[in-house]
Amino acid sequence: MKIPKVEKLPSGRYRVQVQVGGQRYGETFDTPEEAQFWAAGIKTRIKDARKPARRLTVGEAADQYIERRDAVLSPATVAGYKRIRKNLLPPIAATLLPELTQESIQRWVNRMVKARKSPKTVANAHGFLSAVLSEFRPDVKLTTRLPQKEKHEIQIPTKAEVQAIAETCRGTKYELPIMLAICLGLRERDPRPALVGHRRRVCKHTYRHRRGRKRHRREGAEEL
Repeated sequence: MKIPKVEKLPSGRYRVQVQVGGQRYGETFDTPEEAQFWAAGIKTRIKDARKPARRLTVGEAADQYIERRDAVLSPATVAGYKRIRKNLLPPIAATLLPELTQESIQRWVNRMVKARKSPKTVANAHGFLSAVLSEFRPDVKLTTRLPQKEKHEIQIPTKAEVQAIAETCRGTKYELPIMLAICLGLRERDPRPALVGHRRRVCKHTYRHRRGRKRHRREGAEEL
């Protein structure tokens, strides 16, 4: 495919124009390389977007789904969709949408389970595929059997155990986060910001104290 000529503008930026199906598309960039890269891919992207659903693959439909919602979804959601697209969808990405069956989707899910993906990861991947199909194949109603969520049994320490923990950590750097966790019922990862914040406050206070002592000594030396 012939790459259109890149034009340098008086502003120092670079403009490139592409004509697809009688319609002209143009964009400006900071470098000619960026302009050429955009021009090389725009025709393919436009043609893919115009494909009817029956000619799209699962991967192409997923890419279009993400691109259409890139500006309205949170960055975390978009990043999660892209990870699923890259890491979990490839086994069925090349399948044409009309050829995607419930059986092939179930095999895809089973494959993720055998690869020791967590039930939450499998559910997220299946949910993303379901959202894509609801847009490009709304006639499909999925009945996939997903792995059951893992139930974590919460273990509550006894009063004697809590007292033993409090005595053991007394006077150590772990006393603050552990006491916060005991008194507020925090999870394991919750006290960490408090510990980091406490260290920062201590360091900041120490720095100010030492700087004040140095300034006091310097002023005293000048008086002498």
